[in-house]
Amino acid sequence: MEGSLLEVDVQIVTASRSHLSNIFKAINMAGFTVTEPIYGLLAAGEVVVTQEERDLGSILIDVGGQTTDIAVYFDGCVHYTEKLSIGADSVTRDLAYGLRTSLSQAQQIKENHGVAMSSLLDQNDGEVNFTAMDGRTFRKVSRRTLIDIIEPRVEEIFTLISEKLQDSGYADRVVPGGAVLTGGGSLLKGIEQAAEKILQLSSRIGLPQGVIGKSDIVGHPSYATAIGLLGFPYRGDGQLSSTSANKRRTVRAASVAQRVKEWVEETF
Repeated sequence: MEGSLLEVDVQIVTASRSHLSNIFKAINMAGFTVTEPIYGLLAAGEVVVTQEERDLGSILIDVGGQTTDIAVYFDGCVHYTEKLSIGADSVTRDLAYGLRTSLSQAQQIKENHGVAMSSLLDQNDGEVNFTAMDGRTFRKVSRRTLIDIIEPRVEEIFTLISEKLQDSGYADRVVPGGAVLTGGGSLLKGIEQAAEKILQLSSRIGLPQGVIGKSDIVGHPSYATAIGLLGFPYRGDGQLSSTSANKRRTVRAASVAQRVKEWVEETF
């Protein structure tokens, strides 16, 4: 084809040079070599968002500890990304403050007994035993009280996501595929239903796909970004063009994957 003008729509991701430098130093001191920086949200999307969801339109929501990242997909690629300075740790802090207990105890309570919506709680909600801030005094709290603390924060997170989605102008484009939730924060019981209620979208938990390994790792949303990063240079638009570079990175990737596997086995 002939033409006089070439145009392209791109999604530009920027990062602080000093922030990247600090990450590179930390990784190098741990004995690894940085091949190239990759936006973690895009890496997670490579393994949890299906090709059909990318084509039809969907929104990826990565609920991390301190932040919540969102990416809007349609026509096969990302068209919008946003980072919110609120995440699952906010729920933990709310519980710690409301129950007058430690953050570690609040985290355990959230993981074992937390529910995102009061409507999902059984009639016989029961009580939860925990220790106070001193680590010795035992206390009890009803699950209903826990939900009264958790639910407002969950609503705030998804309301902010909804507002960002509306501001982006792409709200209608994500309806077919709905919302894909991943990250450690997506483990909160009932978070799918909360997302559906507030965002008015069908929702599911995004687990890494097409990956072979221990089920408690490859089948866990907390590891979605890490798994996506390991394979990102060899997928889709991230395909390396140089054969020699491919060979070098394959060796590096294999080495990194082995070391990560060994670390996980030693730690867990």
